[in-house]
Amino acid sequence: MHDRLSRRQILTAKLRALPAVLRPPWTGDDFEARCNACGECIQACPRQVLRVDAQNYPFVDYSNTGCDFCGECAKSCDTGAIRERATPWDVEVKILAGCLAVQGTVCRSCEEICEEEAVSFRLGLNGKSCPVINAQACSGCGFCVAPCPTRAITIQAKQMEEIHA
Repeated sequence: MHDRLSRRQILTAKLRALPAVLRPPWTGDDFEARCNACGECIQACPRQVLRVDAQNYPFVDYSNTGCDFCGECAKSCDTGAIRERATPWDVEVKILAGCLAVQGTVCRSCEEICEEEAVSFRLGLNGKSCPVINAQACSGCGFCVAPCPTRAITIQAKQMEEIHA
């Protein structure tokens, strides 16, 4: 499930947890125990944002489009691994250093597509207008990911903690 640790990580004892895979919306900590890897949720997803990982479990892939939380994945799940409820998940959205705006080039593709208005731009001391994510407004739908020309937006489950050996 986890990639191998590099020699440098082992020798310097600066181990980090790998980014948590973003499972379908409305999944909990018991997802892998409940999911039978049948693939019904993947087939049911009209936007085709669900893919299968190496263990045959579904995960969210925003490389082409986002999730509109239609609930079809939950309706297709007979095991209860996906149970529709008010909040789809707890995610962390990050803008990476490759962002054109961070580099000083005008780009607002993420702000323009965000229907929730969770992305805004703030002028920094360096004169660059950089994106800021309003975590309370952001649902983690991922519609901002695919239009980003440098793929500088990541959305991950909030299960990442630094580990020190």
